[in-house]
Amino acid sequence: GQYEEAIKLCDEALSEMVRMDRNKFAVMYDRASSLAALGRNDEALAAFQEIYRNNARFKDVAERIQALGGEA
Repeated sequence: GQYEEAIKLCDEALSEMVRMDRNKFAVMYDRASSLAALGRNDEALAAFQEIYRNNARFKDVAERIQALGGEA
């Protein structure tokens, strides 16, 4: 479905993005959100945590981590 396609497109974009900047965080966030929408919560949590480690204030990433049972 659409979430699987979104994850694939995000993976392709991330493979070409070197710098950890706002654009990369946005793609990482969209990928993590798609994983969560598919119920792939462990993968989503890991993806949100990677964003959090690099930019703890990006969007609602801390809340998303907590909603998935992780610590932010």
